[in-house]
Amino acid sequence: MRRLERKVEAGAQFAVTQPVYDEASARMLAEVTRHLDIPVTLDELRSLRVIRNISESEVIVLSGPDAPPQVCNVYREYEMCSRWEVRVRVMRSSAHPQGVFVYRIEMGGGKLVFATDVEGYAGGDR
Repeated sequence: MRRLERKVEAGAQFAVTQPVYDEASARMLAEVTRHLDIPVTLDELRSLRVIRNISESEVIVLSGPDAPPQVCNVYREYEMCSRWEVRVRVMRSSAHPQGVFVYRIEMGGGKLVFATDVEGYAGGDR
């Protein structure tokens, strides 16, 4: 918390945190950051959350703004996987001692690649 307080004192106007997946954690986060002068509330961060395991042969397909996300197998359900507005594919890499997940996000002819990196030492990133 002290690190976030120092950032706000230095002029930070908002904070980006790790995702919060349950109501108890969201309430706790709101309570411990209440004294900071940052204007983002958790109510502004609402989203549809679908939690499901996904394998490397599957992709998440978003067909439109009102369509629910679908998961399809790129080999068995090629037709469904080829109609999309946004497609997210996950891959696993061994380029890190604990592994790395690589996400390839495609939209409108563009591609973005995002990779996780979780440090294994006590206290996390410093």
